[in-house]
Amino acid sequence: MDGFFNPEGTAIFGISPNPKNLARTILRNLNFHNYQGKVVGIGSRETSTLGVKIYKSITDVKERIDLAVIVTPAPTIIPILQECRQSGINRAVIMTAGFKELKGNDDQLSRDLTKAAEEMDVRFIGPNCQGVINTHIGLCLPFGIFPPGKLKKGDISIITQSGTICWLDSFYLSHEISGVNKVVSIGNKMNVNEVDLLAYLIDDETTRIIVLHLESTERGRELFEIIARSPKPVILFKTQISSESHAVAYSHTAALADDDRIVEGVSLQTGAMRATSFREMIDMAKALSLPPIKGNRLGIVSASGGVGIMAADTCKREGMQLASLADECLNKIREIPKAKVINITNPVDTGNIYDSDGNFKAMKMIMKLDEVDGGVLSQFHPQTGDYFEKHPIKKIVNEVAELSRNVNKPIAMHFLCDPLTKEEMKTEVEFPLFDSIEDAVCGLKYLYKFEALRQKAERWDELRGTDGRSPFQFKQQVSPDLEGFRLLSHYEITCEPLVFAKGHNEIISKAEKMGYPVVLKALSPDFTHKQAHGAVALDIADKQALQTAIHQMENTIIDSGARIDTFLLQKMVPSGPELFLGGKQDSHYGPVVLFGPGGTDVEKQENLLCYLAPLSQGMAEDMLNSVDEDFIKSNSCYTLLRNHLVRFSQILTDNPHIVEIDLNPVRLIPQTGDVKVLDVRVKLDS
Repeated sequence: MDGFFNPEGTAIFGISPNPKNLARTILRNLNFHNYQGKVVGIGSRETSTLGVKIYKSITDVKERIDLAVIVTPAPTIIPILQECRQSGINRAVIMTAGFKELKGNDDQLSRDLTKAAEEMDVRFIGPNCQGVINTHIGLCLPFGIFPPGKLKKGDISIITQSGTICWLDSFYLSHEISGVNKVVSIGNKMNVNEVDLLAYLIDDETTRIIVLHLESTERGRELFEIIARSPKPVILFKTQISSESHAVAYSHTAALADDDRIVEGVSLQTGAMRATSFREMIDMAKALSLPPIKGNRLGIVSASGGVGIMAADTCKREGMQLASLADECLNKIREIPKAKVINITNPVDTGNIYDSDGNFKAMKMIMKLDEVDGGVLSQFHPQTGDYFEKHPIKKIVNEVAELSRNVNKPIAMHFLCDPLTKEEMKTEVEFPLFDSIEDAVCGLKYLYKFEALRQKAERWDELRGTDGRSPFQFKQQVSPDLEGFRLLSHYEITCEPLVFAKGHNEIISKAEKMGYPVVLKALSPDFTHKQAHGAVALDIADKQALQTAIHQMENTIIDSGARIDTFLLQKMVPSGPELFLGGKQDSHYGPVVLFGPGGTDVEKQENLLCYLAPLSQGMAEDMLNSVDEDFIKSNSCYTLLRNHLVRFSQILTDNPHIVEIDLNPVRLIPQTGDVKVLDVRVKLDS
């Protein structure tokens, strides 16, 4: 990948002196940013533009060129790559559109390009992209203009699927904080993709924070496995989040574990910072540029009482705490000149301190307290009124930045001023400034969340799964759902046994032998969701009730036009909390496990969590603890349920022919400390 970011020579294909020529704009960007390598142009006629010689063919160029940047019509791309390879160039950035983004995966030209590049041993970025930026050597290849001063050199690197977001990210991060390091727009990602580039940036010494914007994650498992082992923060902004399928599916898992739920859960599992909006992505990057935070206790200094209340409300809403400030600290704040502090609690209202020195001294006292993990400083801009001490903005901000470094705690800073002044300030300083006190509190929440996520990601090094087993052999003449009970027993997952029965007499006879109360179920080749079709009757107390249940079930199913294959009987299990375990083989993520509250309304649940399988014991604990039910942590079933989760995840790993599997409900029986799977649904590959 280094060949894309540090080329010694770059050839721009499709360039002409025409001011509207896109390739010419690339040349302007290289000039703007003082690209350190050699540049040549390749066009339809020999000439020169902006001081760069244009050749008719790359074969005419004698200088060393190791990167081709191509902005020519789609049908010309393969012949150009062939010429490049003959000239020793094996890296290309293809900005041209007109490939599978228009015609989909059936586009023949896209297939031909992929095959040709593989045969020639050429790696390329794109097509349909905005190219590559490396601010350390002045490389700036987008065909959108990047004027001098608006692209700053920093330590944040960006991988984005969108050319426009490549452009916007670079500007915003150059404006909001110190700037960007390496930026790459991957477009159709037909050759080089986010997995290749993320691995490179993690090893890149000049990159400290990585921002990922993706619309699709075809190599999702590989991507998140790399994120889990990254020592650097990775911010993921995943767009195109609508469910891939809203149709009624064979299993609940298929309906629930859509692409976005998997991305959300796996982000938690591997330590990725998931941004849900462009603004949140920028604020996360700003927050992560601050020192780490050890806890969620905040000390807040606000020059406005009303704004301080907003900060307190945000803390409550976002799960952050207001630190308890010692009386000794508050008394010292009162001694600051002009510091007749209006509110002596936290947040500290310094509304009558009219200079930044007083606010800074108050913040400094608070940040030195062991009880404070991070600080928020909100104050008026010194130009607000003549009664303010008008210290230079750089001095004010630099003092706060130095304090933050010295105490090794984050301080999120916010100025009370008009919007235009706020934006002007951001151009003067590299320390992050937040747009509102609410954003400042959320910034520290992002830091706190990141520390918690890193602890979860450490579980990636734990032993995952159990001892692998040979794929389970399903009997072809038996329903996969029924074979599912035998499968679970094979993995030592406890189920409530069931028996088969065909006619009425056999059902009643077996129920009498089993003992009441019982559960009656019907299997049909015409449906899989039994509850929705009236094919489940619970807590049948005696023979008469069983006879009634049989007749009602037959009438309901037959009236719906469905057939009955066989009846099932189970012993009625004592009541208790119900959970759901699901799993599927995802085309992008491989085996995944879904967990959360169970029962009849499982598809309405929002707090179901999806992880990559197999799970470690620690990952299983994280999944259990995600369910907002006190009974799970204190329940006598906890250890057994955790072990069941790990074994269940191994089923998906060992048996790729199991496309989908649901265990629902999984009943917890606190009286005995037992866990019972009451129903199984299994779908096999065809």
